[in-house]
Amino acid sequence: MKRDMENLNLRDAFPPMPEACRAALMDTARSVKEEEKMKRAALRTVLIVALIVIATTAVAFAAGNIFGWNEFFSAIFTDTRIPQKALEEMRSTQAQEFTVGNITFTAQELFCDGRTVMSATEARTADGSDAVIVMDPFAGLNAIGENGKAYAAKLGVSEGMSGVDAARKLGVPLYSVRTILQLEEDQFTGDQMEEALWNEEGSMVYFSLVDSLKPEAIGDTLHAKLFLRVTEYDTETAAELSREKKEADIEIPVSPVLAERDYAPEEALAANGLTLEKVHAVQTAAGVYLETVFTAGEGVEQNAFYELPECDYRTAEGQPYAFGMNLSISYDLDAWPTASMTFLISEDELPETLTFRMGDSTVTLK
Repeated sequence: MKRDMENLNLRDAFPPMPEACRAALMDTARSVKEEEKMKRAALRTVLIVALIVIATTAVAFAAGNIFGWNEFFSAIFTDTRIPQKALEEMRSTQAQEFTVGNITFTAQELFCDGRTVMSATEARTADGSDAVIVMDPFAGLNAIGENGKAYAAKLGVSEGMSGVDAARKLGVPLYSVRTILQLEEDQFTGDQMEEALWNEEGSMVYFSLVDSLKPEAIGDTLHAKLFLRVTEYDTETAAELSREKKEADIEIPVSPVLAERDYAPEEALAANGLTLEKVHAVQTAAGVYLETVFTAGEGVEQNAFYELPECDYRTAEGQPYAFGMNLSISYDLDAWPTASMTFLISEDELPETLTFRMGDSTVTLK
């Protein structure tokens, strides 16, 4: 069974926010509304970005032919980087084109390591005609920060104009697009992040990420779908003229596990009745996943895990590692009183030692 990605309501999707990632969570989130609400999803993953508001993003247009994930992270998340192996795999993607209505979608950067899957898909008019292509037709173009301001300047309209008003002023069609990855229910336990930006040619690039995949349910190739939706609006009345949808089959080679090991703490570290037991590290092209395992004492309730002090991993010099490109920390309490939180750090090799910080305390793991 697939999740209803067209009507996904992320605002109802999240469990209580753990203190461990509260400091990293962005202050605001933007939700894309569709026609109906989805039932509350039972999730174990809290995405750091959800649907990102990029109101302070210092990103204009992409230089070159492809605005991809590297540009996305470089411009928006300065403390995140894509490891070289992952970047090479993304750039080796064979472009796949799909047309819905008068919009051609080109899936130009795809990546999967069995734990995280990502797509970057360009949307442009199929007949090459001028049009305004947006994510939300009623939001101001500057809702997507400097990138939106640059797009407004390219169009020659006010940056605060909505897509509807801009298309009306220019006398061109208006299209609202969406393209997101769609997986089977048994393939993942996490959720969806999506955002869209404009490139220098005026087409839109739609970014989609699904976290916390189940490697055992994926295999060597991920068989998934790209959900594609195009809505054309009447620029005079702002009413929908047409809405067309398509589910396109895609296959993404799965990058293998490169290395794996366990780390043990050199001394005890505990808080809220939970004790750090070990860290299981898995290295893939995406970086190093650090499953941080705790054991709860007798009578300790699960809320104590969500209320742990802020946690992160540090280098030997005491600096935080670059945050992983999955932009999330996942939480697993299924085996309570054992519980874990998994971080992804943007490292190309397994570290010799790890330094884990929880609140004011730190511990070395070897």
